[in-house]
Amino acid sequence: MSDQTSDQPTGSKPEVIRAATALGPTVASIATRVASTVGTLVQKEGAAPVIENSGLPAMPAPGTNLTAVAATTAVGNPALRLVPVKNAMGSLQVPTTGTLMAALPATEALQAAAGGGPHGDQAAPRVSVAADGESYVRLLVSVSGSQVTVTHVAEVPGPLSAPAPLHGGLAYEVTVGDRALRVGSIPDPGVRRSFAGAGAPEQFREHFFVEVTDYDFTVRVPKQALAAADLPSVHVAVLQLDPSQVIQPVGDKPLAAQFPNLVKEVTRLNGIRAETLAEPVRTALSATFGPS
Repeated sequence: MSDQTSDQPTGSKPEVIRAATALGPTVASIATRVASTVGTLVQKEGAAPVIENSGLPAMPAPGTNLTAVAATTAVGNPALRLVPVKNAMGSLQVPTTGTLMAALPATEALQAAAGGGPHGDQAAPRVSVAADGESYVRLLVSVSGSQVTVTHVAEVPGPLSAPAPLHGGLAYEVTVGDRALRVGSIPDPGVRRSFAGAGAPEQFREHFFVEVTDYDFTVRVPKQALAAADLPSVHVAVLQLDPSQVIQPVGDKPLAAQFPNLVKEVTRLNGIRAETLAEPVRTALSATFGPS
């Protein structure tokens, strides 16, 4: 009796491998359904027209009078009643029944509803409109120690706004006799700022301030307040203001008379005399005010 071994386990049946059960429709079945569905929506030669929505009217045949068709009404839908309107672009058809949107209000009404400006709360700042012939004169004044002189003259069209409050520091005041014509602040007088370059050593990479005795500032005065004959009597004073209080200029009374404890004069230009000015400045002054 021979001794033979088997690879199969004793007492068990051979393993049977079955095909996996399909988890859903096959690609072939999906393609068949799509093809059958699409086929029902494709217009075929000689076949009845394809109607996707029977509640809508059918398209008119070629050569049909479109004006007559526009007058027809679909069942239960009066908003489709159209009437032809002629315009530059041809025949435009608009609905004659139903609720129409009201016309838009005028631009001014929209701006008023939005807050009174073209952008509502973010309205553009109000711009002053100059009256006929209204202008002001801009003078560039240079200070070198105790010497003060005019180095540039230009006329600018338009009105001047009211003087802003003064918050200490230096200010200028233009007067003729005992009448103040204009006051204004002088920002950063006699101060020069500088920054070290990127390649500078670490200890020099900072913001430097240097005080100098020479500086310039701009003076503005209404042209209508001056005449050529007044120029020798025009004084431009540089004033040091006490920073403890805010000064609001009022009227034509000089600041020293209004606030004697808050104002100290630093220097002054006593009169504008053409003969002491450089030739370009003298020419500009004559063109602005006329010969003196």
